[in-house]
Amino acid sequence: MNQTHFFEPSRLTLEEVDLKDITAPPGMPPESKLGERVRYARNALTLTIEALSRLTKEDDITGSGLSPASISRYESGESLPGLREFRLLVEALDVPMGWLMYGTHVERKPEFSNEDRLVLHALKSFIAATKDDSQIGNPSDAEWLRANGRMEKLNRARKPASEGKIS
Repeated sequence: MNQTHFFEPSRLTLEEVDLKDITAPPGMPPESKLGERVRYARNALTLTIEALSRLTKEDDITGSGLSPASISRYESGESLPGLREFRLLVEALDVPMGWLMYGTHVERKPEFSNEDRLVLHALKSFIAATKDDSQIGNPSDAEWLRANGRMEKLNRARKPASEGKIS
């Protein structure tokens, strides 16, 4: 028997980090404040270190993610993440790489090749031609799906691993 679910996109909000400037002082490298930025973003999402660790496991193709001890060392400034670990933090916290590295959110216009421009033009044309097509959906549906998926991931990460398991 199929059940119909009625969604109310207006009642769902996307949990995002308000990107405040956390830049390094003059004469210090930008990575000197990386731990502070990780802690700030984690707290903004009301995640414990253990919850952030679980969230990185969801974004890691190998499923290993980052350990709570590693995250703690990054936040304290004791060590810096490698490239893989940096990527996992960016994905789990859903923050721009530039902000996590430099502490400021600067929009940079990407440079595209001619082939990229042709693909982008084709995609924009497709979207414009189909935006009112009820078979494809509308932008608010896509935004709701993203927000819902993000909320589900955050809620799973916030639950200790022992909850919900039958012994």
